[in-house]
Amino acid sequence: MKKMHDAGMGIKKIGKLLRRGPHTISKHVFKRHARHAKSLVGRPPKLTEKGVDKIVATHGKMLAEAKGKREVTLKMVKARMRLRCSERTISRSFATRGIRFRPLYEKPDLSDADKKERLAFAKEHKHRTANHWLKFLHAVIDNKVFPVYLNGKARDLAARRGVRGAYRGRAAKVEARYTKPSRTLKQNTGKNVMVCCAIGAGKILMWHEIRGRWSAEAAVKMYSGPLLRCMQEAYPAHKRAWRVMEDNDPTGYKASKAVAAKKDARITPLSLPRRSPDLNPLDYSVWAEINRRMRKQESSWAASKKETRAAYLRRLRRTAMNLPSTFINKALGNLQHRCAKLLEARGGHFAEGGSHA
Repeated sequence: MKKMHDAGMGIKKIGKLLRRGPHTISKHVFKRHARHAKSLVGRPPKLTEKGVDKIVATHGKMLAEAKGKREVTLKMVKARMRLRCSERTISRSFATRGIRFRPLYEKPDLSDADKKERLAFAKEHKHRTANHWLKFLHAVIDNKVFPVYLNGKARDLAARRGVRGAYRGRAAKVEARYTKPSRTLKQNTGKNVMVCCAIGAGKILMWHEIRGRWSAEAAVKMYSGPLLRCMQEAYPAHKRAWRVMEDNDPTGYKASKAVAAKKDARITPLSLPRRSPDLNPLDYSVWAEINRRMRKQESSWAASKKETRAAYLRRLRRTAMNLPSTFINKALGNLQHRCAKLLEARGGHFAEGGSHA
């Protein structure tokens, strides 16, 4: 380049010929400016392992300072460290270490009694493989309150609620900086619907809307009506009691009337330990997938588009019923992995690695 310049060729002409910017050409032609130019122009240096270590450490420190009250973006990390590389470069470096943008943990507090009960459950079922769980359980049931979003403003709220998270490794320790705040994101539109859902046999067995309050009477109607019918349809040749996984809800599932209704319907419950949403496939997988698919459907809608409550509920049910069999079976089979993790954690919390893991 220097020879070309000494021969009378201008910087811009050299740059055009070599397809390089004028700053790069100047850096090589005028060696006395090389030290200054290195810090200002040219391609940023490649991130070294040591450099990535510093970025990861700084990101962790910023998460700790945020205390789960705000997101820490790569742009913020870049600004704090005054990095020249792009956010994409940082993201790729994180990915090579298994650090990706994942949803924040939602973990209830556990007492010693809770941990003991959870550990006992893991020990009792530690021998079950993924395929064994699919045969062992005839159904898993749970209740869920879905907010009903009928206009663009409400759908915008739903979309924003779905993107909260932080960059973390798959097996990152469960602590405050990775955990979703309990209050700031729990908003509703005032138009909710409670659904009792049952999964099993590779599909959604039951999608039952609960009208009014959830109570012992509502549970009795569910057990003796829709749940009994769907079990008979799904397992027509089964002559013994159906085994159904459910939580320890004393308001409905454990009420004396509900217990009697289960007995009449030949349903044997497999009760989950208290405070264990991480052991219910609906809680750790199905609900999130339904919401994800609902938000994906709405992503291309115009802000002016409105939907009636009845239409929204039909679409919600249709979305749930269309979940693929492979997804349902994978969620149920994941209980094998979760029981193993629960044993390792001695009944305490364990890292899940994401909303569907």
